[in-house]
Amino acid sequence: MDTMKENSHPGNAFVVALHKRKEFAYEQEARILCFGNPSFSRPEARPHFIYHPWQVDAIKKIVVRPYASTSYFETVRDEVERYVPGFGQRVVHSAMAADPD
Repeated sequence: MDTMKENSHPGNAFVVALHKRKEFAYEQEARILCFGNPSFSRPEARPHFIYHPWQVDAIKKIVVRPYASTSYFETVRDEVERYVPGFGQRVVHSAMAADPD
């Protein structure tokens, strides 16, 4: 069975980023996507969201995509640190870009 075809929906750009193969279900990860660089200086300009309570201490690490630039990585780390002091150290680059040796 081709689960990617089964779960794909034409025009849905999130499918590729959010698709998780059953073989990796044990990872129990959460994925956060950001497109562009929107500015929400006014509260009424902010997008709608769904609040979901969760325990911050449950986060062991925050993995940044493997080919992210140094400046992108530092921005993610700095923003995490700004919102949750002490968590910046949990931001790491994905090991997927590392040499397999």
